[in-house]
Amino acid sequence: MSLMTLMEGLAAANIRVVLVGGMAVRVHGVLRSTDDVDVCYDAGYLNAQALVSLLRDWNAYPRDAAPGRTFRMSRKQLSLNDTMRLSTVHGYLDLMREVPGIGKYGDIIAHADTFQLPSGLELPVINVEALIRAKELAGREKDKVVIHELRAARALKLARES
Repeated sequence: MSLMTLMEGLAAANIRVVLVGGMAVRVHGVLRSTDDVDVCYDAGYLNAQALVSLLRDWNAYPRDAAPGRTFRMSRKQLSLNDTMRLSTVHGYLDLMREVPGIGKYGDIIAHADTFQLPSGLELPVINVEALIRAKELAGREKDKVVIHELRAARALKLARES
């Protein structure tokens, strides 16, 4: 299992997603442990179909489903859930149609940077300002420390660039 394999697979399949959450925090220079990849995806028909196909190949299964429950990934499953927390052969993947307070894929891609993966493929990642805003709106205790660290990483990056 590899979180990098998840990101590489999404990029290689040309699935329109934006990296958000813990891995986005890491991309922006804050070392945090995370056990999943969080993405906001384009829910348009063709992209959703391509995503479903990839998820089937990865034997995606809801993490909160009862063991042994029959499950088959489909566009309908995606449409019924704003967020899907999945287990795949490559690790945990959380799919979001919308990031609260930031918006859907079209809104988030407008606030995205590009992250180059080790393979040379590129994956959009929510920019640090939007990520800070999302973490502030989430209001979780664990995000309060991350917000300070993201601000410090942003300030360090700006200082290096000037």
